[in-house]
This record gives sequence, structure tokens and C-alpha cells, in this order.
Amino acid sequence: MRLDLLLKREDFPRIFEQSFTKYLSDVFEVIAFVNWRNNSKSNTYLLVNHKLNVIYSKNINRRKLKSISSEYAYHQNILRHFLQKVYINIAICSYFEWLFIKAIIEIEPSNFDLSGLCIIPGNHSIRIIDLEASSCRVILKEGFNSKFIKNEIHLRNKYNFLPIPKLLNFDSEGLWYEEEQVNALPLNRINFQVIKDKALLNAQLFLSRLYKKTLVRVNLGNYLESLYDSCISLIKTLPCPYTQDNKKRIEGILILLIANLSKFKDYDIELVQSHGDFQPANILVDKIEEHLYLIDWEYSDKRSLYYDALVFETQSRAPKGLSKRLRRALDESNTSWRWCTNNIQAKLTKLELSVFLIEDLIVRLSELQIPNMINKDEGLDIWIREIEGVDWSTYE
Repeated sequence: MRLDLLLKREDFPRIFEQSFTKYLSDVFEVIAFVNWRNNSKSNTYLLVNHKLNVIYSKNINRRKLKSISSEYAYHQNILRHFLQKVYINIAICSYFEWLFIKAIIEIEPSNFDLSGLCIIPGNHSIRIIDLEASSCRVILKEGFNSKFIKNEIHLRNKYNFLPIPKLLNFDSEGLWYEEEQVNALPLNRINFQVIKDKALLNAQLFLSRLYKKTLVRVNLGNYLESLYDSCISLIKTLPCPYTQDNKKRIEGILILLIANLSKFKDYDIELVQSHGDFQPANILVDKIEEHLYLIDWEYSDKRSLYYDALVFETQSRAPKGLSKRLRRALDESNTSWRWCTNNIQAKLTKLELSVFLIEDLIVRLSELQIPNMINKDEGLDIWIREIEGVDWSTYE
């Protein structure tokens, strides 16, 4: 998640101060004072560029900083691509960067070198890239659920055939891990369709292999009970911006989706180890050798066989217009999700779609279990409106 969105959602400056203080203690064995300050110029260690989603030392190697930030220059529109490339070149230039810096981070004492670090804020974690060692330490944001870091560590250790950046080290308590830093672009920032098609196909093949190794059949009724309990628990623990009325509305959507499945409870359903956030931004391609990497496994869990494919094909992470995309999948106007089944004749029904949406609701609620939350998540509100707009009576 980009820094500008994080700042709207949560008290990220305070979270960063706490998290980075712990990092400095763990790595440099120093007790430091970290202070996030807005709209101020200072000879400080770290500068914050919201647009490039990066925090870095004023003494950083600019060529390497450009390599990290260069993905933001890629856009299918030629004019946008040109303007974004110009922005990056100016914004990372030491002479002009203060025009684009909205915050600085003071660190006292300052008698240790952070010039080789580049920091990328994230949803549940913070990525601290060591440009000299070509490695990245991913640390849990202070106060956040460690299960997201543990998911990453578990998947890499158990399924080492998956194309994930190499795991170098990790904390057994699930508070951080280190991985090899890769020089790669996400699928949505690659201009060449041949490369994109090849990478997507290979990503699907790796996931299909994972599914084959982890597939189990369970009773749908029992699975729905588990999903319902998980969802209700997450609704109850939503942070303070969510009122009781908000929670009742979310629960109403859950009950609607469960009701769609009332006549199917004696059926069996196939569950697999899913990626959990299978979208173009999490499919990377090496800039030089075109190696594939699948990243961000923090939401990985046992879910329905269709889950990852439907996240990708319905673009559920960008919920605006979701009801139309769901209708296309149900009407068979879009059948590209079939790769997960190895059955080109497979038909998506209300059963598969309703289970998918309940699972997706749980993922959305999981990512909102945020300490120091400031505002409600706009994405969840849009997602709910889209589901409310689906005419379920027309589907079997």
C-alpha cells in the first residue's frame, strides 16, 4: 500500500517511529530517538517522498535510489510515462529533492551510517533495503499481527519450489525476515505484452503445482461455519472508526452470501493453499533475465480452489465496478479464470462465487485489524456497495 494511502488510514508516523526504533536496536544495538516531522528542512538522516513511496538517507547512492524508484516511471500511456520519468529524475536529484519532500525523520544519536538503506512502507510491514548487500529486511509494523510475517516464512520454508525471492534469514518469532533483493518490475508496469503473457502463464503454472500438492475436499457446510465464525470475530474487533451500524451492515452482507449457499451445504468443496493476493502488482519479472517472482504471500491460507483466479480476473482488489466483472464471470463472458481447474468446460456458479466473496471479505477484514487507525477503509465501503448491487436471483 502506498504511503499517501497509509497516512490517510493510520497513524503511520507514530508506527514508523516505534518500528524503526526497534529495528535500530536489533540491528545496530543502539537506543535511538526517531522523530517524524512534517514540512521541515533539516540535515537529518531520512527523507520521505510520498509519491515515490520511499524513505531514504540524504547521502544515498542516487543511481541505486533511481533503480528502486524506476518502476513508477512505467505507464502504458506514452505521455504519462514521460512525465513520470521526468518526475523521478528531478525528485531524486539532491539539488531539487526538497521540492518533493513532505516529511523528514530525525534520528538521534546520528553516529551510525544509514546511507545504504532505502525504506518502503507497506500494509503490515516495512521493507528496509540494504543497497550495498542487495538484501532486504522485512519487519513487522509495531502492534500489527505477526501472522502475516509468519505466513511468508512458512510458505518459503515448506514450498521452496515457488518462485519467491530467496529467504536469507528470519526471526523464529515471526517478527522479521531477510530476503534477497531483486531488480524486477511488477506485471502492471511492463509494456511488452509477450513478456506479460509469459510471466502470467508461468505464475499460474506454479500456483497450479501448489494447488495439486495441497488440495483437500471438505464438507461445504462445515467450511461455511468456519468462515462465518472467522468473519464475525473480525467484525467485532474492527478498530474504532467503525461504528456498530457499520458492523451491522458488514454482517448483513455476510448473511446474504451465506444464504446463497443454504441449499449446497451437503456438497463437498475443494480447498488449496492460496496465494491470497494474486494480482499484477505481486507478479514480478526480472528486468534483465526475465526471471519470475511471486511476492507478498502474507495473506496465504487454505481457501477455495477458485480464490486466486477470481481475485485476478475480477480485479477484486480494485473494487469499483466489481459487480459488473462478477456478472461477466457468471455469464461466461470472461472464462480466463478456468486455469485453476484444468477444465476448459468448467462453469462458475453462485456456489463458487459466494464462497469466493466470503473468503474475500475475510481478507479485507483481516487487513483492517490495525492499531491507531484514523479513518475507515474506502475500499471496503466500495466493495460492500458493489456486492449489494449484484442481482443474485438471476443466478443458480
